[in-house]
Amino acid sequence: MRHQPAATRQLNISKKKKKKLADAPKRSAYGAPADDTDFRKTYDLDEYAARGREREAREKAEAKARYEARLSGKKHPAATLTGSETFATARRTTLDVASQVGKKQLVPAGAGVGRRGRGAGFYCEACDLTFKDNKQLVEHYNSTQHLIKTGHKPHVQRATAAEVRARIDTLVARREELKREDTIDLGHRLRLRQEEQRREDEDKRRRRREDAEARKRLRDEEKRAKAEYGDDVRIEGEHDEDDMMAQLGISGFGGSKKKAIFDTFVLFPPKAANDALPDITVKGLEVVRKASRVYLEAYTSVLLVDQSVLESYYGRPVIVADREMVESNSDEILRDAQTLDVAFLVVGDPFGATTHTDLVLRAKELSIAVRTVPNASILSGIGACGLQLYNFGQTVSMVFFTDSWKPTSFYDRIKENRSIGLHTLVLLDIKVKEASLENLARGRAIYEPPRYMTVGQCARQMLDVEADRREKVYGPDSLAIGAARVGSETEKFVAGTLEDLCTADQELGRPLHSLVLLGDRTHELEADFARQFALDKEKWARLCPS
Repeated sequence: MRHQPAATRQLNISKKKKKKLADAPKRSAYGAPADDTDFRKTYDLDEYAARGREREAREKAEAKARYEARLSGKKHPAATLTGSETFATARRTTLDVASQVGKKQLVPAGAGVGRRGRGAGFYCEACDLTFKDNKQLVEHYNSTQHLIKTGHKPHVQRATAAEVRARIDTLVARREELKREDTIDLGHRLRLRQEEQRREDEDKRRRRREDAEARKRLRDEEKRAKAEYGDDVRIEGEHDEDDMMAQLGISGFGGSKKKAIFDTFVLFPPKAANDALPDITVKGLEVVRKASRVYLEAYTSVLLVDQSVLESYYGRPVIVADREMVESNSDEILRDAQTLDVAFLVVGDPFGATTHTDLVLRAKELSIAVRTVPNASILSGIGACGLQLYNFGQTVSMVFFTDSWKPTSFYDRIKENRSIGLHTLVLLDIKVKEASLENLARGRAIYEPPRYMTVGQCARQMLDVEADRREKVYGPDSLAIGAARVGSETEKFVAGTLEDLCTADQELGRPLHSLVLLGDRTHELEADFARQFALDKEKWARLCPS
């Protein structure tokens, strides 16, 4: 028998298999004929075509409704749910959490990793993380991340009383902040902001008093020690400067004059009244030129001279002190005032604002000597309108009215003045670097443009209050004098009734303005002098009470 190669045998077998398979009937893997497709799902084409047309019609109708709503300025309502939309299924089993109480379980490492933000599950407000079950939450509570976020430290440390108080203050402040966030009413938020500012100011004053008392106790102890042991006793820190100079071989720092604490003073000199540079007194000018720092207060009044002109005239740089600096950062103004001369310039009367008085009291608490150099102000300059100063009663202020704030305390003061026939000087409001109510409530350092009240605005507000109160303190025919830029080269006076002064702003010109309401005891000379400023001289002579 002839032996065939293996490759040839395999080829012959393959041909036989192919022929056998070709002759066999074709069947599927499940034993059914290959052309049997009855097991496949069939679709009703007409039914699905109808569904498609219905959906297309609904989409067109909804698009048309949205377009019409947008044209009419309305918001198209969302489609109403029919109940067939099921987005989640309810839990069918109850979690048996109660049976796990008191038991210990091992929580796998990494279980305390949550998702950022609030969501379904257990939420940690301190870390802003959400966990899917309570085991993850427990693991997270014991993590370093959570301990640091909640103010804990990784190591054990005994807290002092001061740290406990600071922590309590922090928690109280956080709670108050959450309350403010929940408050929607702007007026309420503004009152909260003002109350917070008041507490901060009281806390600053308390700390200053405590520091001043501590320094006073130290000085008293030094005096008692010297009284008991004599002047040769060495007080700690008393001779440090002398020792340093002796070691360096010099006689002093920065000059031969050695200052003591009471040789330095804060000055309130030139009430650089109005826009004439020579209005500063000779004494005030000497003080300014010798001062190490010169501040110009710029919110209770306005200086009608450019800052660069003042600096050129004084020969010293001038630092403009706004409301925020004077009221909240007075420590900077008083810095090193025990050893340096500091001048604080005020436009007008130096003690015309309670803020200035408070600044002097703070200086006293720090053992800083204070010296006042007086000058002219509107209280003395208003005599240029012809009215005698001793015929003036209480001075009042008029502020800008708002829709929700119209104070009328000035009305009662004018009533008291007119009851005894005295004139009333009305100082008009100015708004320089002032924040709006909204920005103030939100704590934003955004300021409104400067505004200056005019005589016309003041007269209209006065008449509005009289119309509300109806006590006949004054009226449209009451005589008054409008004053503008008193003491300057462009000084201007206009006299007439309150009704006339409502439209006299053009005659008076640019700010600053003031107003004087005449009393019933007007002297004949006063009436004659003021008549030269009258808009209608015959009307003035007829109505003047003299």
